[in-house]
Amino acid sequence: MKPLRLKNVFSFPAGLWYHFPLFNPKPKTSIMKIFLLSLLAAMTASAQIVFVDMDNLIERHPRTATGTAMLKERVVEIEAEVAKERAGLKKFEDDYRAAVQEAQSPALNAAAKKRADDAAEAKGKELEERLRQAQERIQLRQQQFAKDEEDLFMRVTKDIRENIEMVAKKKGYKAVLPKTIAIYADDSLDITEEIAKAMSLDPLPTDAKVRSTTIFP
Repeated sequence: MKPLRLKNVFSFPAGLWYHFPLFNPKPKTSIMKIFLLSLLAAMTASAQIVFVDMDNLIERHPRTATGTAMLKERVVEIEAEVAKERAGLKKFEDDYRAAVQEAQSPALNAAAKKRADDAAEAKGKELEERLRQAQERIQLRQQQFAKDEEDLFMRVTKDIRENIEMVAKKKGYKAVLPKTIAIYADDSLDITEEIAKAMSLDPLPTDAKVRSTTIFP
């Protein structure tokens, strides 16, 4: 099953570039650029801007493990339902093919051929209707699965966000940014473990691979 890509945890407000003109591709003056670089450097130096590895925290969150296990069970259930629907359609497919073959028999006279053609057409319509109903049932299950997966992601990230905000206010951090946007950041600015400690998260196994913004591998 194709995994559902999880949304980026951080959504930047429309006014971001106003608050951080440094990232404007066309700064008005080099003096302004130098000033902003110095300001950002000073804020970072005083630990007002820090970074967090959201993928790491999502992977370690207890709901991620339990939720992923539940969703994988749902995948197995849906696959079983698909197989059951296919098996149920086989009889109607066989009946339709037999009716078509009968209608193509050269031994039929005109009246018999007309009846056979009508019978084949009826079998074809019945097969189409059965197929439509089966597709609707499977589609509903897939939509529910996608909703459950999205709900899991939202619950996990909401919990992480609330803890990040709590720690940031307590420590006086002015901004907490996702580590993925930093071209370079000193390890001292990474507060991932600080957030993990506040949430009592278990450490990742040494051989674990953090999956980037998706529940399934």
